[in-house]
Amino acid sequence: MVLSAGEFHGERSHRREVSGFSLVESAYAPGAFIPTHSHENAFFSFVVRGDSFEETSGGRYARSASTLVFHPKGEPHANRWLEDGGSCLHVEIGMPKLEEILKAEISLAGPARFSDGRVCWLGSQLLREFRRSDAAAGLAIEGLTLEILSEIARKAETSKAGDKPPWLLRVRDLISDRFMEPITLAEVAKEVGVHPAHLASTYRRYFGMTVGDQIRRRRVESAKHLLEHSNTPICEIALECGFADQSHFGKVYRQMTGTTPAESRRLFFDSPKHGPTSKS
Repeated sequence: MVLSAGEFHGERSHRREVSGFSLVESAYAPGAFIPTHSHENAFFSFVVRGDSFEETSGGRYARSASTLVFHPKGEPHANRWLEDGGSCLHVEIGMPKLEEILKAEISLAGPARFSDGRVCWLGSQLLREFRRSDAAAGLAIEGLTLEILSEIARKAETSKAGDKPPWLLRVRDLISDRFMEPITLAEVAKEVGVHPAHLASTYRRYFGMTVGDQIRRRRVESAKHLLEHSNTPICEIALECGFADQSHFGKVYRQMTGTTPAESRRLFFDSPKHGPTSKS
């Protein structure tokens, strides 16, 4: 499914057109699932409220209030909102405006995600101006949008500046080998010979998540495999995959997948491919 210019899922509450940019605020119902789709134009979304998950070819990512995500033209993605629903401010770049930006040698070819820092602050200021009606709001919206796009382009340039440092690849391999263990950031940093703060910032810059996020993701992936390919009780899977207890496991699993471990197992075995089952 490809959405035409100006189209977004959700219930639209407000819309503005400013200097080649289309701004739309959309609300999403509790538990809303949006199947894989893409957009005719490039756009970015600023999460106003609520928690959701977004799945792209690059992986599955959590989104919460103040997160800002950029999607280049035609990038397939799917979204699932959690039980409280939420809302987003979408800013679409019209083709004439995009061509104007590209002529200035500003690259907007790849996706980008921001969960904190200056870009998210700019997103909050953009939302404020979007909701104002005075004569200066349009000018402010254009300026803030261009600032956000320049930061998105700057991040892309930083990512392309060179290969990942060898020690960072060692961190990734170490996590892959030891994600079941109660390993700390300090231990990982010592293992590769860098300061924990440098490790944390560099890992986020290159991989778009923290070391802790990556470990939790690997644990949930391993748990999901066990849920779908074994009869192991959920409480045992929780401990085997490095979670403190079943309650902690259930909370993290739901945050990362949008469903509970029991629901995940049931949905897998009750699918037409596997037939009904009584596993729990």
